[in-house]
Amino acid sequence: MFKLFAATIALLLGGLTAAHAQAPEAYPTRPITLVVPFAAGGVTDVVARVIGAKMGELLGQPLVVENRAGAGGSVGTTYAVHAAPNGYTLLLGNGGTHSTSPVTERGVTYDPNKDFTFIAPFGSYSFVLVCNPKVPAASAAELIALAKRQPGKLSYGTAGIGSNVHFIFEYFKLRAGVDITHVPYRGAGPMITDLLAGTTDCTFDGTSRQHIEAGRLRALAVASIKRDPLYPDVPTLDEAGLSGFNLPGWQSLMGPRGMPEHIVKTLNEAANAAVRHPDVIARLRTIGFVAAGGTPAELEKFVAEDTATFRRIAKDAKIQLQ
Repeated sequence: MFKLFAATIALLLGGLTAAHAQAPEAYPTRPITLVVPFAAGGVTDVVARVIGAKMGELLGQPLVVENRAGAGGSVGTTYAVHAAPNGYTLLLGNGGTHSTSPVTERGVTYDPNKDFTFIAPFGSYSFVLVCNPKVPAASAAELIALAKRQPGKLSYGTAGIGSNVHFIFEYFKLRAGVDITHVPYRGAGPMITDLLAGTTDCTFDGTSRQHIEAGRLRALAVASIKRDPLYPDVPTLDEAGLSGFNLPGWQSLMGPRGMPEHIVKTLNEAANAAVRHPDVIARLRTIGFVAAGGTPAELEKFVAEDTATFRRIAKDAKIQLQ
């Protein structure tokens, strides 16, 4: 009888021990590093800080932004992808880190579709085709006609060779059948400064809302198939005759491959709650960013489609590795 009782107790204790061993550890119990692979002050940095701050409130631990810029975002991304997959080092991933750098930067060693845990979308913004007001074109159709009359005379600026805007504008040139000269800069700041001064003629930009409203830049079209709620009076390139032209900018939350499911779930829930918060929506709206969440599966599918699209553009436009 005693032996049977002892065996039963041992079995129960063993079961409790196994259950305890399988129970997920509490998360988070300390600050989380959110790697932003671009310099402070840009749209990626602002999105990370606004949404990250609200997520920190919801999680009870701060998300500390760490800027690790360089090589089109691949420096910070490489750092994050090699971190321990424990949820304490995350990445602000976007088109630069996943769709353009892997195509144009020779030093990229990560696979944009296989080496990450996809956590949650943060939202998107429209790339707006903008020109200096001195350019005699009030619509995309007029700009295309002007460029065809004067091949090579007009110019467009970008934050550098291999940047998102470089891809988007080259795709625009291919679709429209025009020759517009590329002027690459070392960053978006000096590019916008020269555009406002009239040194260059046009670009695609996602953060020029204030310049557009002030009349310092003229918005001709948005690079999408649906009108942007932030620019309701600006037609799409699809409306302008470039059917199916849809290349939005996007930001998202990722981590190293192999993160535990319960941590991904916790972060996804916090991210979705954060992007729905009225303060977050209003703050990001001022820079032209539409906050929106989703599931890890939706993000993974979107990234796969986006990377494939930009690889096709690179091939068609003959954008080379740097």
